[in-house]
Amino acid sequence: MESLRDVLRRNLGLKLVALGGAVAIWTFVVTRPTLERAVEAELRYANVPHELELNPDQVDQVTVILSGDRGRLDELAGRAQSAEVDLSHVSGPGERTFTITEESLALPQGVHLVRAIPSQLRLHLESRIRRDLPVQPTFVGVAANGYSLDSYTVDPPLLTVVGPESRVSLLGQVTTDRIDLSQVIGEKTFHAAAYMSDPYVRFEDNAQVTVNVQMKSRQ
Repeated sequence: MESLRDVLRRNLGLKLVALGGAVAIWTFVVTRPTLERAVEAELRYANVPHELELNPDQVDQVTVILSGDRGRLDELAGRAQSAEVDLSHVSGPGERTFTITEESLALPQGVHLVRAIPSQLRLHLESRIRRDLPVQPTFVGVAANGYSLDSYTVDPPLLTVVGPESRVSLLGQVTTDRIDLSQVIGEKTFHAAAYMSDPYVRFEDNAQVTVNVQMKSRQ
């Protein structure tokens, strides 16, 4: 039976080479330099309460300073980064402060957050409201052959808009795309899209309306 000494001596050269290689790899991993890099991260809001709206006049991204080895940081540079803000604990309108932490970022192993700029977000949340607004057609063109607009109807006459309270409360009506009356004689029906200039307010349902116009002769 072989002694323990004989077993240890078997392939001793190969064992020493393997041990040396393992030590070299461990030394490289432990001693390789840690770098820092600035990356832009888009803000994403999770679990926004259904009846609340984020005020649109807020930052949409933050700068995050990350630390890690060059290889890991180079991997991150090739794809978009995001920072998640969890609003699940928000129960009503008002101002809330959120801190960007390492948990806000989906970072690979070995990469860490040094700091975020800004490090905190002051968010203003508003009540979501709905209003029924009258639809005002936008007529253009000079009617031909002595005709002029006598009357018109809009179906539906009101459309429901939804958005932050501060924005919706400023609106008095919605308009339509331009309706050209220059070639209209007598009665004609148009189908047009309703429009709002505020990008942060939206229609609750279909924004299409039917406009029936009645032209009359001035003679």
